Amino acid sequence: MESHCRRLHETGSSNQLIVLLLFRPAPVLIFLNIAFSSFITYATAAAADQSTTASFPHGHELQPKSNRADLHYQKNRRFDPANIEQQHRTMEAANIRVTLSDGDIVSCIPINNQPAINKDSDYLPIQLQPSMLPKPGNSTAQGLGSELASQRFALEFGACPVGTIPIRDTTLSPTTAAAAAAASTAHETTTPSPPRSYTRAAADKKAASTQLPLTAHVLDDYTHEHAFAYIPIVDPPSYEGTEVIINVWEPHVGPSDFSLAQLWFMNTGTSFPVNSPNYNVLNTIEAGWQVYADLYGDNHPRLFIYWTADGYQSTGCYNLNQECTADSPGFVQVSNKVLIGGSIYPTSSLGSTQYEIKLLVFKDHASGNWWLQFNDEIVGYWPRSLFNSLKNAADAIDWGGEIIWDGSTNTGIFTDMGSGEPAALGYERAAYQRNLQYVGIDNALHDVTDLQVATEAPSCYTSVAGHNKPWGSFFYFGGSGSQCNF
Repeated sequence: MESHCRRLHETGSSNQLIVLLLFRPAPVLIFLNIAFSSFITYATAAAADQSTTASFPHGHELQPKSNRADLHYQKNRRFDPANIEQQHRTMEAANIRVTLSDGDIVSCIPINNQPAINKDSDYLPIQLQPSMLPKPGNSTAQGLGSELASQRFALEFGACPVGTIPIRDTTLSPTTAAAAAAASTAHETTTPSPPRSYTRAAADKKAASTQLPLTAHVLDDYTHEHAFAYIPIVDPPSYEGTEVIINVWEPHVGPSDFSLAQLWFMNTGTSFPVNSPNYNVLNTIEAGWQVYADLYGDNHPRLFIYWTADGYQSTGCYNLNQECTADSPGFVQVSNKVLIGGSIYPTSSLGSTQYEIKLLVFKDHASGNWWLQFNDEIVGYWPRSLFNSLKNAADAIDWGGEIIWDGSTNTGIFTDMGSGEPAALGYERAAYQRNLQYVGIDNALHDVTDLQVATEAPSCYTSVAGHNKPWGSFFYFGGSGSQCNF
């Protein structure tokens, strides 16, 4: 992937610069060819993994949580619940794929056959669970009439058999195949653009501060925009995770565009000595929801993850190595319930029920791996070995929304961020992220107390921060692309 950096401004203090990384797709397309092989049990792998334990300290065990999303979906589902047990038995006996109502074709593959393991046998044995979870903070699962969203995979099928993980078949899905064909007709490359990270750091921390740009950042017909919140860079790095509750919408997104809401957990590399190979090398861990037809084949919001270990220059990929360079290592999934890249359901509506997802990224001190939790389910981990500056701790955390707009094909069509409404309209109108917390070196979640917000094109997309007792630190963000003035 080709990186283009531009040093810009400082947002409020003398050492907080934003580096905007703009990207264009690289001509790489990887299709996952999924084959069902021998059944592998969790017990076998667990016996080989000496770094895990079966219990969770601090009384923070993971328990299934019921919510109105399940009841809401039962009224609209297209599948007969009586068939689920039969599907499970059939899947264990043969290579059977499940087709969901959104068009996704999902296979349950043995956990040791997932893409990251196939590409790097050094990941064996798999760490099946973290040695401990962060000590809980004050984050709540629901508030102000909001509900916890789920995934269509969980609502329609439930889970893969023990010892397997669900994976989207990007070669067989009618929707993704159609998207790939359309993209190849419109562009020389079908590789989607990565989410563009930005940090408030630069090689010269003493550079003069500048103003946030008021116009779009355009490169090769792609316009990238953010409305986001952040906390100060710390030196030495001391962030060991972050938790956030993210409001889920299905914004209007033009062809070849994307719109997302996510967290960026980063080490900017600026705390390393100038002669260190890690100096100024941006490493990121990213997770959230994304609407991106070029990648998924439809306009549903989908759970996505991303990472890079060199500022997006030659490392990093979406999800379970989707659209990734051949033989690239990546995220290791252990959950049989969460479909990475799968659609999230239900979604929020203006003036109605607000649906949310909860994301937690944290460090396992026994292995050094970086773990991801989606709602109440431990999903998997980014191996420590993936990273350079981010092997031990982060020095920056951002949360926010991002869009790209492809001006070469979408003349006159502008993509919305969040709900498509400006931040000032508040609850039930604008998108939000709340209960922003970070994990400290004490392995405990702490409220963010010094949240700041910024936006790159305020005529289009805005952000407004706040703090109260039930939500802790939060911010509203988003807007309509039709209001853009550039």
